[in-house]
Amino acid sequence: MSDDLIRARVWRLHFFTGLFLSPFFIVLALTGIIYLFKPQVEPALYQKWLEVPVGKEKVPYAAQWVQVEREFPGAQLRYMVPPKAEGLASQFFVRDGQGRQQTVYVDPYTGRTTGVQRSDLMLMQLAHDFHGELLMGNRGALLMEVCAGWGLILIATGLYIWWPFRGLWRKVLQPTLTPRPRWKALHGTLGLCLSAVILLFLLTGIPWTGVTGGYIDSFSTKLGMGAPPGFGPSPFLSEEAKGRPMVSLDVLAGIAKGLIPGTEPRISYPYDDHHAAVILWPAPHPADSAYIHVDVYSGKVIHDFRWKDFGIIGKAISYGIALHQGTLFGVWNQALNVLLALGVLAMSLTGLRMWWLRRPKNAWLAPPPGSRVPLPLGLKLIILVFCLYVPTTGLSVLALLGLDWARGKVILNRRPL
Repeated sequence: MSDDLIRARVWRLHFFTGLFLSPFFIVLALTGIIYLFKPQVEPALYQKWLEVPVGKEKVPYAAQWVQVEREFPGAQLRYMVPPKAEGLASQFFVRDGQGRQQTVYVDPYTGRTTGVQRSDLMLMQLAHDFHGELLMGNRGALLMEVCAGWGLILIATGLYIWWPFRGLWRKVLQPTLTPRPRWKALHGTLGLCLSAVILLFLLTGIPWTGVTGGYIDSFSTKLGMGAPPGFGPSPFLSEEAKGRPMVSLDVLAGIAKGLIPGTEPRISYPYDDHHAAVILWPAPHPADSAYIHVDVYSGKVIHDFRWKDFGIIGKAISYGIALHQGTLFGVWNQALNVLLALGVLAMSLTGLRMWWLRRPKNAWLAPPPGSRVPLPLGLKLIILVFCLYVPTTGLSVLALLGLDWARGKVILNRRPL
């Protein structure tokens, strides 16, 4: 079977996949660059609310929460972040009576609010939501999950097309600058050089998704190889004492200060009267993270999970998340991620440019010539593995195969008029 025919078939698959994914990858690159700099940007954006004059004494956190409740009747506390240092405001993340997420900044020396911001309208939250769900909620998240899986297929087909089978590495890694083939050469060289890193970032982003991330979490937990419970409501129960009130935010903040000093942990009450409170410290480096569950009636620490309590899958995912967010090795991680995002942006734009230049007049798709030969077995197996890893992408592949089969049956069985 001719190599040219096989490559034509793979190229056709790569073309349609890339044409569909390019807009999504452009969004991922741009929003990813913005969100990378959250640690630097957010303190600057909200400096007027975060920084407060240092006073002699601090108002208890319980009294600060009372002030927030006065301003937002019916508000529910999602979590509170105590100030890390002197001269900084406390932050209360609440759901108000109308169901909106609000971030309330409170001066810990006076107990007065210094500012309020809709949490879902904060710049970095918008970038985060656009990056993960296109501001479309669960539907957008599902679409981005499918796109991530197809991104793995895009990498595999691109490597097959551009790989220098005859050992012509110099030609591949030194793209020509002559006008006609320069877009193709630049696109291929960037893809070959960045494919491994892009693959890593797609694989580390997929565990955050709803369907695939959910089954990875469930699978690793059942095997005892996942991360300890920490995000979201605590699964552990408090020992209720009849007529005894819950411990105050000040008690929980004191526990946090004693166990993880010098941090800005998230402190949250349970959503009911039965479960434990959670003190969460999502550290920039995953090895420093802490997930502490506290009995809300006695103030006793029920579980204190640290890095040693992570399973191998949980540790791998945690390192991947930190690398993806640019916090694993500080500013150098951010610089690496920016370069990668710019590379993805360049490949997407050069791919679209090639399509635009080569399309026939008055035609939009203009796919490269295809063939009826099957895809190479090795490539089929790789695509199968990706579809099993991302089931939503696998379902979309099955749907396309079914549509293609049905279309072929209709064409072949069409009766003459």
